[in-house]
Amino acid sequence: MTEIRNQINAAELMILASPLYWCGVTGLMKTFLDRLFFYYHPENKALIAGKKAIIVTPMNQKNVDFESEVLVEFYNRLFGCLGVKIINMLFFSNIMEKGSVLKKLEYLEQAYAIGTNLKDL
Repeated sequence: MTEIRNQINAAELMILASPLYWCGVTGLMKTFLDRLFFYYHPENKALIAGKKAIIVTPMNQKNVDFESEVLVEFYNRLFGCLGVKIINMLFFSNIMEKGSVLKKLEYLEQAYAIGTNLKDL
């Protein structure tokens, strides 16, 4: 985690991606996010406060508003406590099979737009 923290400390923007699993993030993402508690300590908060984040969540569900409600609250609380500004949350619905995102042109365009506009974020 030390190397990851060094990368977070040097970054201006974090892009976090995890599929939706049972109204939450994957176990691996949850473990990573739990390690961000390091930054909640007053001596470390300045290392992350003021940074920006983009959240990307593929899901097989179709009702994005309902299914993502818990995640939106989770990320807003977590990053709010750390002083990180979420500049975008992308939810890609109806993604289940490997490669199915390739059939969703609008999702590919959104991801491409983020990549090409990183310097402006």
